[in-house]
Amino acid sequence: MQPERTPSRAPVQPVWLLPASIFAAGLVVAAALIFGNSALTTSAAGIGSATMSISAPAPAQPLHTPFQVQGNLTTFSGGTSPDWGGYDFELAYDNGILKVDSDTNGLCSSSGWGLVATSPHLVTGCAFQTSTATGVLENITFECLADGTSAFSLLARTDPGLQQVGTSLFDENGNDFPTTLVGGSVTCGAAPTATPTNTPTATNTVVVPPTNTPAATNTPAATNTPTHTPTPRPTRTPLPGPVTLNGMWAPFDRCPVDDPAMLAVDGSSSVGYCVSASSESGSIKLGNAQSQVGNSNIQFGVYGLNPWTVVAPPGGAMDAAPVEVPGGLLGLMCPSLDPTVMTVCSLVTSNDLNRVTATVESAGPITDFSFDAGLQLGQPVLTMPIKVHLQNPFLGSTCYIGSDSDPIVLRPANTVAGTFSITRFNASGAIDAGGAFQRLDVIGGSQADTTFAVPGARGCGVASTLDTAINLKEGLPSPSGNNSLVLTGASTYAATLADPRSHYPNAGWDFSDGWHSAVCPCPTPTPTATATPLVSTPTALATLPAGCAGDTDCDGCPDLGETQLHPPTNPADPWDFYSVPVPSLLALPDPAGVIRDSAVVASDAQAVFSYFRRSAKSGSPEYEQDLNGNGEIDGIEYDRQTVGAAMSGPPDGVVTAADAQLAFAQFKAGYQC
Repeated sequence: MQPERTPSRAPVQPVWLLPASIFAAGLVVAAALIFGNSALTTSAAGIGSATMSISAPAPAQPLHTPFQVQGNLTTFSGGTSPDWGGYDFELAYDNGILKVDSDTNGLCSSSGWGLVATSPHLVTGCAFQTSTATGVLENITFECLADGTSAFSLLARTDPGLQQVGTSLFDENGNDFPTTLVGGSVTCGAAPTATPTNTPTATNTVVVPPTNTPAATNTPAATNTPTHTPTPRPTRTPLPGPVTLNGMWAPFDRCPVDDPAMLAVDGSSSVGYCVSASSESGSIKLGNAQSQVGNSNIQFGVYGLNPWTVVAPPGGAMDAAPVEVPGGLLGLMCPSLDPTVMTVCSLVTSNDLNRVTATVESAGPITDFSFDAGLQLGQPVLTMPIKVHLQNPFLGSTCYIGSDSDPIVLRPANTVAGTFSITRFNASGAIDAGGAFQRLDVIGGSQADTTFAVPGARGCGVASTLDTAINLKEGLPSPSGNNSLVLTGASTYAATLADPRSHYPNAGWDFSDGWHSAVCPCPTPTPTATATPLVSTPTALATLPAGCAGDTDCDGCPDLGETQLHPPTNPADPWDFYSVPVPSLLALPDPAGVIRDSAVVASDAQAVFSYFRRSAKSGSPEYEQDLNGNGEIDGIEYDRQTVGAAMSGPPDGVVTAADAQLAFAQFKAGYQC
């Protein structure tokens, strides 16, 4: 078992796990507009100093015409670290006013430079350099989308608006130089026009009779109002009731993809999922009564960014098959000392009159949904209020245990873990390793809850005359600890866009379009020979260690974050996310407590490279020591083997240049959690 890890840098999460990321970026832009260009200095561990700045054209730029902006290394002083080895670079700008057409490297060699993202921030990086040069680092081509002014803000490592890990120059060991960051700004479209004012002119005063002449008014000058608006989309009417869906979409036949909140998901500040959970069988104990649970299916949509907001489909999230109550009506309330009840009992002369069915129904919205809990044991996955509808000719149509105002509140948790897998698919539902969608499956687990209380039955019989008899016989109401729910053969599925950021700002509509395109009747897809799930062999989570909170394999990337990477990594594989302690442990006078974090960036690759330069291999002091004192050999933390494109596997005993390039490949793939 690996020890639990705590980030050594500020925790970095993917965009879709940062609820305030866009808001914080807006604050950065607003501050620059109000206070002018600012200079920020990154936290420093290296020796020497550097200045990184933005150069933007001063004149207003016309709309839809490319123009150049440069990211510069303006000054560099090496001190006792004579060379710089690379940099991380994150530039914030107003996405409503500007878009990035392209970016090319400057001082950095093409093999050591990577472009990770162009929106909502420009994220690039450089590694494997030995240089003292200053000049242009990034040649960025922007294009104006709307009138207005946008700040260019180079974000420091600690900036709250980070999408990745910010901006800094570092040495050959990934050690940051103290780096001063200088931003800039650009105006798009027509510059604001000053409103003219009337300046009185000195004249000889002439007394004339007053006249009622309307005073001239000054017409306000036109203001620059941004014209960039989302592409209009037609109003979509949700399809009535369950539908039949093709291929990988099949479990989500009631998903509320057309709910306005789901359609509003932009793929950057929020992301959307369809969730479907079913169980083959189980048992439920309510007070003194125990019976089997019929096939049940729970479906809903979720959107947001942890915490999630649940959207129930029309008719509620729960769809359960009715089950017969053992003993029927006679077993439910007979015999009784109540004359009215005994009269009813005497009228039960056939199986049809005795038969009672119980159906579980939704009694309110699902809350507290947690993806992380869905991959763990013993943690409530959601909070779900239900009611049980008892049906029999003598009971009438309003006989319930629980109600919307006084529900049975279930908080089921996994007791036996299922097997986990991820499969990519296209809009039609066909398995496709390069498809725009992905499905997360957890199959064959068990869930239970013994914490819920059960209210008494109400509305049973004419004028509720049978309530008391049922409650006395069944021991209702029943307190927490006296009731239980067990679901076996449970299967949970969740579908989402594989790369929501690439669908910004229309991710909700694109997800809905995909779901609608799979509505049958439609041809049955034939998977190609090479189209296989990206996680081809499901791993039984029950055999794994308890792990770090929400991070089963303790690799620094939470389980949910691993499923959102492109391509996704396996929450059960501790070697496929190549984040390492930065700076290199070999370069620090006091490396105690320095451990890897939740992002693979250029400085991670540089730190791996430093171990390669020191010839770290199994048996060498550099490989075998534990400088940070986390109970793991340092070489193991920096060593991997390549098992596919940008895919890392277990250590092979030697840190090579290929290892450093593999870490850099994951940086270029945007591996951040």
